[in-house]
Amino acid sequence: MNWSQSLECGYERFDASNQCLLFVLQQIFDTDAECGDRVGCGPRADCGRVRSLLHFARRKFAFEERIMRRVGFPGLADHAEDHRHLLSRIESRSLSRNCEDGMFEVRQIADLWMPWHVVEFDRMFAQWAGGLFLEI
Repeated sequence: MNWSQSLECGYERFDASNQCLLFVLQQIFDTDAECGDRVGCGPRADCGRVRSLLHFARRKFAFEERIMRRVGFPGLADHAEDHRHLLSRIESRSLSRNCEDGMFEVRQIADLWMPWHVVEFDRMFAQWAGGLFLEI
């Protein structure tokens, strides 16, 4: 997946954060990248690439949710639930497969989730916020 205008929600900070997530996804799933965890890659392996993705995603989602909480966004609970749902799906897929199969499934989940989440959740916040929160 590459960044395009279809992935923009209209709120600059979320758009920048989403661009960073896409960059991280591209780096993690780069087929030419060496995986330092290959020795322990079996079923239920603690995959370092997935661990890195989850760490970044948790921080990104906390950042978004902090902004929404600060401004009193009424859709915060549903938005945060979608974040938790994604993290749960990634964790369960990465633990239920060997590293290679798990990474493939995690990539599919991320590629489908990101555009849907931007349209269904991030744009809702951007429309609600308007241009009001430029100083946040």
